[in-house]
Amino acid sequence: MIVFKLDHVRKVAGRHCTDTNGIGYFDSEKSAQDAIRQLLNQPGFCDYSDDFRMEKLSVPDIGKTETQSYVYDVWHEWELDADTTYVTFLGVYAKESSAQNRIEKCRRREKFRKHPDGFGYARNELNQISWQEGFVIE
Repeated sequence: MIVFKLDHVRKVAGRHCTDTNGIGYFDSEKSAQDAIRQLLNQPGFCDYSDDFRMEKLSVPDIGKTETQSYVYDVWHEWELDADTTYVTFLGVYAKESSAQNRIEKCRRREKFRKHPDGFGYARNELNQISWQEGFVIE
């Protein structure tokens, strides 16, 4: 199964970091493009219209021709300071048990041992925009 992960990634002026908003997961590139067109009417998104990022991902725990209406994304995050959080995307899975297994494997890796509580996963309905309200630039 292939999904398209859609984010809006805006460079923060005067800093060496980005502001990333997860938009959602889509079952086709066309569905993701439709979501972008819808969001371009919202504050912030219309001002940073070139900052959408789409990534084509293979869901490893389901057959290539199988489909379903949701996926689980897995991540690890840790806070460097009050203004900076590092987020590592660890994959997307069809089954909750696969997401949990990915976290358990990563917990044993040296890279993540200093921040063992930063793991998480969430169920995401396909073709649903999770960040719709736009944003304000200060």
